[in-house]
Amino acid sequence: MNKLKSLSKKFLVIVSVLFFLALSLPQRAYADSEWYDGLIVYSHIYNCLFNYPELGAGTYVGFLADPPAGQPEPYTTYYVHVVIYGLGNACSGMYAYIDIGLPAKTALAITPTDKVYCFFNGVRDDSSCPQSLPASSWNTGMYMVPSPDPTWGYIWPIPQGWNMEIQIPVRSTTPLSGSNFQAKVHMLDGNDSPWLNPKVGVYVFANPHTISGNAGAPGVTLRYTDGSFKTATSNGSGNYSFQVSYGWSGTVKPSKAGMIFTPASRTYANVTANKTGQNYTAKYIATYTSAAAQDG
Repeated sequence: MNKLKSLSKKFLVIVSVLFFLALSLPQRAYADSEWYDGLIVYSHIYNCLFNYPELGAGTYVGFLADPPAGQPEPYTTYYVHVVIYGLGNACSGMYAYIDIGLPAKTALAITPTDKVYCFFNGVRDDSSCPQSLPASSWNTGMYMVPSPDPTWGYIWPIPQGWNMEIQIPVRSTTPLSGSNFQAKVHMLDGNDSPWLNPKVGVYVFANPHTISGNAGAPGVTLRYTDGSFKTATSNGSGNYSFQVSYGWSGTVKPSKAGMIFTPASRTYANVTANKTGQNYTAKYIATYTSAAAQDG
């Protein structure tokens, strides 16, 4: 019974430490973005010194977002991450082979500017961080996150009391509502050596976009339909601006009494970015009244 109580206390301490470290991990600064993480998945081992069962490692995944600002949105780069903690003491040591599976309509976006970032015990280490993620040979459609050491198949050492975080830039081409980002982490621990599968639903926001330009004259009414019939009016300088839903398709037609416009209208298909410089040229229509005595 005393042994059971001791194990329970140790479990609570480990979970508390894991939670605290998760909150304090460094992250790439993007305005007010924060990490949205899935549940922690654990492996289980037998302690090397005393042969009692304990947690081996804990791992979770997440994505960086700022929902109030509608970020990320399609075609912008954002980050996902994989986090692993060494919790137990396995006789053979613990190692992790890491694969990642991206959400739907999402691809890696690694560039010299948007790099993969690696943190070990909270310290960033660029020298050990892979900048190319090859296709996995274990899990179809996933990418391997290789360590710099090929000796044992590019696996990562996970000592007890040690943690690692890998941040990876990605880009989605469509709004997402809970499409899974996941990892498959093979914990090689000399016990069960399980595959752990942490996951999180990723959200990419369908923000409205702006159509703007000069209508060619003040007080021009621009008519369009976006769910319902709508209008916008140009200001004293002829400038106008209005928002349409993400992916909007439709026609904008300018009008003002006594004027004609070139072009007479503009048609749009699948608006997924702001449209600027959408200008029109306006001309007055001249009207002449006949005077019979002067005609001819």
